[in-house]
Amino acid sequence: MVVTKDFKIYDKLCELRNHGSVKKYEHASIGINSRLDEIQAAILLVKLNYLDLFLHKRQVIAKRYCEALSKVSQMPEMKGHTFHQFCFEVEERDALMSYLQKRGISSAVYYPIPLHLQEAFTHLGYKEGDFSASENAAKHIVGLPISPELSMTDQEIIIQAVKDFHK
Repeated sequence: MVVTKDFKIYDKLCELRNHGSVKKYEHASIGINSRLDEIQAAILLVKLNYLDLFLHKRQVIAKRYCEALSKVSQMPEMKGHTFHQFCFEVEERDALMSYLQKRGISSAVYYPIPLHLQEAFTHLGYKEGDFSASENAAKHIVGLPISPELSMTDQEIIIQAVKDFHK
């Protein structure tokens, strides 16, 4: 779902969600078929009423992660963040992920390949080593569970497992 007051953005999104079509069977751009069915739309309408609460809960959870794990790694900045994901940098990411998995804790790598190394951008001519910061992030950033439904107890288990790994 996208919310906007900008009619240009609204019109472009409507075009993109309908195979790039502004007028039936005429395609001005490459788009996708991305329309919600009635049930999904109804659920979103209900959830929209809780958006501020969900964002607040994510920020509270993220703050708890940051405070508890600040000695383990540099934590993300809290200012203005919605924490759709909670990611931080760790030297031995794959080992940490394996350690967490053995304890029934999920973790994720959201962007394992930097944009400049994606096939879609090969025409730009970039190669490995051109953007070392993004390449380093792709190798060391890990995401921990974060959702408005994550209980404090479950978060404490996750935090303790990350701390135990770093002992």
